[in-house]
Amino acid sequence: MWGAIRRSLATTADLLLPPVCHLCDQALPAQLDLPGFCLSCLADFPPLSPARCSRCACPFVGTSEDRHLCGSCLQIPPAFSHVYALGQHDGALCEAINRVKYRNRLDLATLLGKLLAEDLTDQGLGQWPDLLLPVPLQRKRLRSRGYNQAAELARPIAKILQRPLMTDWLRRTRHTPPQQGLNAEQRRLNQRDSFICSGSIANQKILLIDDVMTTGETARECSRVLQDAGATEIRVAVVTRA
Repeated sequence: MWGAIRRSLATTADLLLPPVCHLCDQALPAQLDLPGFCLSCLADFPPLSPARCSRCACPFVGTSEDRHLCGSCLQIPPAFSHVYALGQHDGALCEAINRVKYRNRLDLATLLGKLLAEDLTDQGLGQWPDLLLPVPLQRKRLRSRGYNQAAELARPIAKILQRPLMTDWLRRTRHTPPQQGLNAEQRRLNQRDSFICSGSIANQKILLIDDVMTTGETARECSRVLQDAGATEIRVAVVTRA
């Protein structure tokens, strides 16, 4: 309910106030069709490293366009086939995500979702998925925050791609400690058996939506559960890749 109220208030404010950058409040030039961000903030959206894993988008050291599999994907292949991301978890993109998660800035979630949807369309993914599923938030955190940032990002993506969004088909089964500060193995064990799929996804192509991918263990576990539930292919779309 609170998420819907916040979205309604944000829409009303956009109609009554002159357009400004949603990050720095700088006035947006009327002659430019900008996606809610000024040119300075857009320039501070760090792109993905050209050298990255062809599956999980983990950045490699170097600048050349190298797209082989990383060691993690070679040793333990994830159930998802590809990761799409707007950019690196740094600069203005990192700041935008933090404001979505910790300052109730659902207007930024909508704008970032639109940008991600446009990027997915440009990469030919517009007609690919059968369903969109957001990574679920823990119940305690959902009650505290009032919304799931992954679901808020997914709403404009589903609307632009014209694909169904199922916000409650993928659920968490238990409370897990925060992933911050854990190494890769600890993150893997922390997420193990913490999700369940309650919807009918057999023979469906799934686009999994989240805000940030760090080690990828959350996406790995969600994708494993979706694959076990019968999904034919799972791909992941995030705003930032750390």
